[in-house]
Amino acid sequence: MQQLVFIILAALVKLLHGIDGAALFTKEEEQRVEAFVHNVMDCRSIPGLTLSVVKGDETWTHGFGKADVALDVDVTENTLFGTGSLGKAFTMTLLGNLIRKSSYTFHTKLSEIANVNLIFANATLTAEMTLGDLLSHRTGLSAVTDFGFIAGYPRGTTRAMLAKKIKNLPQAAPYPSTMLYNNMMYVMLGHVIEVLGDDTWENLLSSNVLGPIGMTSTRVLNKAELFQTNEVAKPYILKNGELELGFTHLYELTPLEPAGLLMSSGADMVKWMRFNLRNATTDTGNMLLRPEDLDEAFQMQTDTKGSVRSLTTPAYPINDTTEGYGYAWFTGAYRGNRRILHSGGLFSLNSLIWLFPHLNLGLFVSMNGPGLPSIPGYASQTILSFVADLAMGMQPWLTPATACTFPEPWSKAFNSPYPSPKKFTNNNTKDFVGEYGNDLMPDVKIYEERADDTERPVLWLQMNKVNGTLLPTEDKDTFQLKVVSPWEFAIERILNENFTVTYTTKFYRDQVEGKVKGFRVQFNSPQEVLDFNKCVRFLEATACSQTMKDVSDGTNGASLVIDIQIVLFILVSSVNVFVSLVL
Repeated sequence: MQQLVFIILAALVKLLHGIDGAALFTKEEEQRVEAFVHNVMDCRSIPGLTLSVVKGDETWTHGFGKADVALDVDVTENTLFGTGSLGKAFTMTLLGNLIRKSSYTFHTKLSEIANVNLIFANATLTAEMTLGDLLSHRTGLSAVTDFGFIAGYPRGTTRAMLAKKIKNLPQAAPYPSTMLYNNMMYVMLGHVIEVLGDDTWENLLSSNVLGPIGMTSTRVLNKAELFQTNEVAKPYILKNGELELGFTHLYELTPLEPAGLLMSSGADMVKWMRFNLRNATTDTGNMLLRPEDLDEAFQMQTDTKGSVRSLTTPAYPINDTTEGYGYAWFTGAYRGNRRILHSGGLFSLNSLIWLFPHLNLGLFVSMNGPGLPSIPGYASQTILSFVADLAMGMQPWLTPATACTFPEPWSKAFNSPYPSPKKFTNNNTKDFVGEYGNDLMPDVKIYEERADDTERPVLWLQMNKVNGTLLPTEDKDTFQLKVVSPWEFAIERILNENFTVTYTTKFYRDQVEGKVKGFRVQFNSPQEVLDFNKCVRFLEATACSQTMKDVSDGTNGASLVIDIQIVLFILVSSVNVFVSLVL
């Protein structure tokens, strides 16, 4: 009877308020929101955008710009946008739904869950790691596999396959006291979910979460062909001042789906926000999580102070802080009001969601360009700030002008002071040509290619979709890997016209014969260092007839090590101060 009353009340509310949000904003406020958004889109070169607001039982959803520039297709409240890491909260909700009637909790150790069988880098991690540790990014395990997901794992790679290889992922920070954002841990949660639910993560998400909430349009982004429909916002990049369609196959990132490969619409995200603001209860009165589990998800589990930039007075007019990470949600406050939030950045596709539980207020924005570093993060932050101020009855602290210059005039955008790097030559490039592999990552091919304007051949490294040049250094066996394509991936590494983030790549040789046996490359941070060698392939136990001989630096070619390079770590961290922890 109680559920029937809830359904009737929900239906009456929908009839009274609808989705046009007439009762949420006055006509003047609605005009201010629309003008503000159009202004930000113009100055930030954003092709299309969807914006949704929930306040109590009132909702407002609006589409702006184009889902398809070439075909002149407008964004509507039903247009699907890639939401990136916002999908992590869906995986958390699905996990909570599967365990709600069992003895398992988010504090349950993975070693206590039948048939999961996850073996990590050491005995302590294997014995003590909990579901909550994975959810809150406090495992201390390296996030190096992000590069592999972007490059693309071999077709047919499953979460169960990666679960068997997870023992090769090195510990890069103390467990469980340090937050190290790690998409692979949500892939492992996807594996746990598949074991618990005896079905695929995709099917379980649809039947246990999306269906009950009524998110009938939301789907998994698992193939580039989805961008060919008018219902999906295409990803755009801004090159030479012009918007052009991005590389859609870059978004084929299987089996990364549980970490953030959902596409959703403004209309569906209204239902998602309302579900979370109603303590995990659907419009039909169905509670999908234990109340204590959602409450725990919204509480800080890992401290992020110092690693995520906040806006504070007196440098800024207001306080906008991120203080910690719960289970699939960041925690913090905005203008004195407790806020739960998460961003999702997937190249040209960027999203941001804010929830104010005690105000029963939620805001969501998603856009499909321009694929440039920082700009989408600045745009989404300024838009939600302005709209939240109006929804809370506060005077907006941003103007149309400052929304376009943000973070200026309050602080300068990051700009590297470093001069152009020195150029060197290497006359032994043939030594390094060949195929290399690693237990955790897609295989690598290194080859020579003569450029039109050079006499010497250029050394290239290819890992499926990712290509880069190996720039010589003063050491004959050490290069700097500069990512060149896809453009969306390469542009994120250009800090200014004089400085591009590169990855130190050091080859090692057989001590006796002097032949190159492998190389060690450092990826995004000091913790993300892996060895590749000619005797290893991702899908094969060995690619050589005999084991590798000792190499010149005394390491084994399959070893995982840490090579501290603090300067590069600081630079890379600074690039992403406002935007999502992405992928």
